[in-house]
Amino acid sequence: MVKRLLLVFIALLFLAFSIYTTLPTEAQTSTALAAVPNGLKPYFALGFANRADNITWMKNSGVTWGYRSQYLTGGANKTSGWSSWDKPAGQFANVIMNESASNGFMPVLTYYQILPSSPATGSNESQKDFNNLNNKSTMSAYFADFKLLMDRAKIFGKTVIVQVEPDMWGFLQRMSPDPNTLSAAVKSSGYADVAGYPDTVSGFARALVGLRNKYAPNVLLAYHISIWGSSYGDIGSSHYTDFNVQGAAQETANFYLKTGANYDLLFYDIADADAALKTSQGNNATWWDLKNVTYPNFNRFHAFARTVNTMTSKRAILWQVPVGNTVYSSMNNTAHHWQDNKVQYYLNNDGTQHLQDLMNSGFIGIIFAEGSGVTTSYSDNAKDGVTNPAPINGNNLVATLPDDDGGYLRLQTKNYYSKTPLALPASLSVQNAVPAGDGLTGAYFANRTLTGPATLSRVDPSINYSWSSSPGQGIPADNFSARWTGRLLAPTTETFTFCTKSDDGVRLWVGGTLLVDNWTNHSATENCGSMALQQGKYYDLKLEYFEYNYDAIIKLFWQSPSISKEIIPQANLFSK
Repeated sequence: MVKRLLLVFIALLFLAFSIYTTLPTEAQTSTALAAVPNGLKPYFALGFANRADNITWMKNSGVTWGYRSQYLTGGANKTSGWSSWDKPAGQFANVIMNESASNGFMPVLTYYQILPSSPATGSNESQKDFNNLNNKSTMSAYFADFKLLMDRAKIFGKTVIVQVEPDMWGFLQRMSPDPNTLSAAVKSSGYADVAGYPDTVSGFARALVGLRNKYAPNVLLAYHISIWGSSYGDIGSSHYTDFNVQGAAQETANFYLKTGANYDLLFYDIADADAALKTSQGNNATWWDLKNVTYPNFNRFHAFARTVNTMTSKRAILWQVPVGNTVYSSMNNTAHHWQDNKVQYYLNNDGTQHLQDLMNSGFIGIIFAEGSGVTTSYSDNAKDGVTNPAPINGNNLVATLPDDDGGYLRLQTKNYYSKTPLALPASLSVQNAVPAGDGLTGAYFANRTLTGPATLSRVDPSINYSWSSSPGQGIPADNFSARWTGRLLAPTTETFTFCTKSDDGVRLWVGGTLLVDNWTNHSATENCGSMALQQGKYYDLKLEYFEYNYDAIIKLFWQSPSISKEIIPQANLFSK
């Protein structure tokens, strides 16, 4: 089968290269996801974080919740750790698992023990995580604590999700894109069950899978994806139109893949508190654009996650989504009543399209959470009953429930479950279709006229340049030109708008059509043109540019109704 697919692939490449001047060729446009893990629903499910003392609200809400999430934390080598929260040791986890299952909720346990363990030396969370990972005594206690959880899960006997160490993986990814180069006390911890694993972060990741496999195969392990963990920055707060979504996603997926650990699910979180609360604290970057025009926004997150999920062949859950809304008058940006818009994006009254978009990016559910402190809650944490203060920004829907969010999450979830829940797809159409692109062939000239033999030739992965000096050997910092040629693979069937940002002259052809023509001296200027593309087909692309003096800028973007404006990713550009 592999040989047959390879022959077909080679034939397609040959056909595309040899005859595509008038007719684009087909490419592979879908990839099979891993099957939904055993024990989970075959439809898109909703749930939320729910404390042990608040399950009555969950049971009485009138909603068929899919997930119930609870932290297990406190430190692996401290008397305040989760294992001491009930007797015998570890019984607290069984209380959560049993209560959840008996009410039809899938239990989700977030295992968060690296940071709160002792000694946690360092000036920030990243240093404390890493130093604890490399403390032999701490890690010996950690593995024993994790094994206890596996023992308790085995007693439970049914499917349970254990999310492993949110944030920690993101901090580690920031330290190095290769987990095999990062140290961790695994074998050297002296804990017998992990003696066969190397003293690396990869060894740590695989050791937890080994403990699960040995003691509690009914556990589904979830690896946590931090959308701020790549070297490209935080996709959840970046306002930049040229954020390298595909680069960030590929780096993130490769970090996980290099661990060699076979986790069952991926968990993502997109915020740790309501956007209005963050704004009141001086952070204005956590509001996402509901119309997916400005950044950050939902479409760009979906593109990032879709690539990670397909590269790793994992299903995912969107976790710890803030509860606030901008609909009910209850939401007046005071304690427990802070606004956000993420719930209403996914659970609005306009149908399920946004949930479908998330599902088609590889997600199987959402878990909402109130966060800590004075964040908005789905229940009456404020103890102020039904509240309807004067609207502050159009949030004029009158609440009839005592929930701090006015009842929005409860009612919208009930509405979703009152209809047939969305069935999970078996495959996805993805942007980074096989084969993955390598970029465009760039020919650089030591003049402004694109004449004579090229002084420099190379393959550029994407066109996203703002040079402050020479772009390459033999090319001056000013008075040069460049021509990029290759093919573009269309990810979807729709009208695309192609934009260049240049200082100075620029011309762009796609499929033989001149879309941009501004061959003049000018400061940084954006020029755009549109054309319809067919999913899975290749189009010839040629981009010409010259630089006169001062700033040297050339960037190539695209956008469509389903894809937010972004630098055209390497995955869709082919040099041959």
